[in-house]
Amino acid sequence: PPRAPTYSTEWMWKENHQAPIVRILPVGYNCKSQADGSEQVATLDSAGTIMFWVIVELDQKAREISDTDFGLNIFGNIKLAKSSQLTVVNPQRYMNPEIITSLDPKSDDVGLARGRPKEETGLLPEIATNDLEFQPDDPSQMMIATDTGYVLHCSRFSHLGNASPATYHSSGPNEFLEPLERARHMAIPRDLKFGTSILSLHYCPTDPRFFAAAYNDGTISLFKTEDNIPKTTFKSFTKYPIICVRWSNRSRGVFFALDASGTLFAFDLMRERPEQQLEPCSRSDVMTKTTTNDGKEKVAAPTVMEWSSDLRAEPKLAIAYDNGHIDLHNLKPDFIKQERNEGFFVAFY
Repeated sequence: PPRAPTYSTEWMWKENHQAPIVRILPVGYNCKSQADGSEQVATLDSAGTIMFWVIVELDQKAREISDTDFGLNIFGNIKLAKSSQLTVVNPQRYMNPEIITSLDPKSDDVGLARGRPKEETGLLPEIATNDLEFQPDDPSQMMIATDTGYVLHCSRFSHLGNASPATYHSSGPNEFLEPLERARHMAIPRDLKFGTSILSLHYCPTDPRFFAAAYNDGTISLFKTEDNIPKTTFKSFTKYPIICVRWSNRSRGVFFALDASGTLFAFDLMRERPEQQLEPCSRSDVMTKTTTNDGKEKVAAPTVMEWSSDLRAEPKLAIAYDNGHIDLHNLKPDFIKQERNEGFFVAFY
């Protein structure tokens, strides 16, 4: 049988998440000053709530164990203590006060907002969140992937929660609609909304000025932290959602993307011609088949990928599957080489 957890927050129903948790990370895991260990963990749920937990080690001999803490397992000496939380909201939740759109998707009622409560005027649906990343040079700042096509930039210690720039976005269809038409599109249910979901984020480990965002329409955008529009967008190389994007932990010129069909793409930004950079330099099918107890074959779909953490050894890419299996992949030498065209990368990006 599986081992029981040392500590569980299940009993904290008043202070716990009220939506499925989509990401859990050590605070500042990608910051060099905290890479060896963190005493805090952050959890993000699909409704946009981020909770911060402090890892506390208890001394049983000193009788620090409490008989009122129902989350602690017998003989356990590690617990989580909630320190703070924040909730992100739709950056366009309150629209231009001159425009009001009914929340009923079947209604075309559009009029002036004067004299009506704020809750009834231009109130857009709440967002769903899919991923969380900490800024490597400042772990108090976070990037959050949403289903609106926006990456939200938040600060843990700001009373408003916002950092600058507050949002990052690709030039989607919403940017080119007339305000009235845009209002109609953004008021309908989330699954039909005009816009695309961001499913995965990742900072470049070797150059923290850059991060990548993967979208459910099969595109990838590379952002510079100081600019709210992408430096480059990769599209038309797959028709499936990009479920995970990871920058190489050895070279800032190489990153990998995994789509929902089980295809792993590699991109090389060090190619001399820009048109070559926008196309994958390699693609591999990583979908696997397993045999069930009754002898039937079942396809195992990949769900996420991550790098090995030991930088002294040859880098390996771990891919997790929906059946609980994990594959470990070695990389071709071309993807391990250090910067081959550093001057070109700096000039172009």
